[in-house]
Amino acid sequence: MCPQPFYMMQINPDGNVVPCCSFSYPIVVGDVTKESFVDIWNSSKFKAFRRGMLDGINNASSVCSKCKQYKYGIYEEDVLDNYADQLKKLFE
Repeated sequence: MCPQPFYMMQINPDGNVVPCCSFSYPIVVGDVTKESFVDIWNSSKFKAFRRGMLDGINNASSVCSKCKQYKYGIYEEDVLDNYADQLKKLFE
């Protein structure tokens, strides 16, 4: 699974917020011109996306299933795979 949505989000110049730094966005989780950063981070839409990621990268988005960033652009200490079951409890 990709760890990016668990520690970052990207704010685009138009205010749209996406859960990662992929060139193709899997989902827009909010708009900082209309809602606060904290509200977007804690939103049900973003939580649902994270939950999908915890169930496997193919469940998060079709964009995620094709992305190579999580395989080649992630530091070893960022890998959360061994903690997926624990994290799922936070996103029920």
